[in-house]
Amino acid sequence: LIKHENDILVYIISKYQIDLSNDLYSSFIFFHTKLPIQFRDFVISIEKNLLILNNKKNKKVFIGDLIFYPYLKKIVNQNNIEKIIKLTDKENAIIEYLSKEENILVSKDVLLKEVWGYNDLVDTHTLETHIYKIRRKIEKDHKKPKYLMNEEGGYRLKFH
Repeated sequence: LIKHENDILVYIISKYQIDLSNDLYSSFIFFHTKLPIQFRDFVISIEKNLLILNNKKNKKVFIGDLIFYPYLKKIVNQNNIEKIIKLTDKENAIIEYLSKEENILVSKDVLLKEVWGYNDLVDTHTLETHIYKIRRKIEKDHKKPKYLMNEEGGYRLKFH
C-alpha cells in the first residue's frame, strides 16, 4: 500500500489478475503479473501511476449530493456511497465538458463538436438521447431536473 494525498494505491504482485470491474477504486489498484518484478520497474510503475493520479482529469467534481469522477467515469452519491453510477464514454465526456465552468450555458452545437466531432450542419438527436439517459441516472426526478438543465440554445450543469 502507498498513501498519496487522500488516495491509497494498492499494488498486487501475482501471476493472476483479480477482476475489480465493479469497484469504484479499481483504477487505484495496480497489478504486476510478470514475475519476477524488478525493483527498478516497480518504482517506475509507481511514478507513472502517481502522475495519473495527479492528472487534472482525475479530480472530483461536486454536483449537489453527487461526486463526479471523470477519470473513473463514475458518479457517487455522497448520501449513499454504495450506489455507484457508471457512465458511458459519451456520457462522461458530456458531463466533463459541462463541468469545466460552473453554471455556464453550452450550446448543442459546441457539445456535438466537442464530444462527437460533428460539424454545425449535422442534424441529430444523439445529444438529446444522451442527456435523457444521463438525467435518468443522476436526477431524483428526471422529468424535473435539478442538475442537468436545458435552456434555449443549450445545456447547463448546476453544481448546487
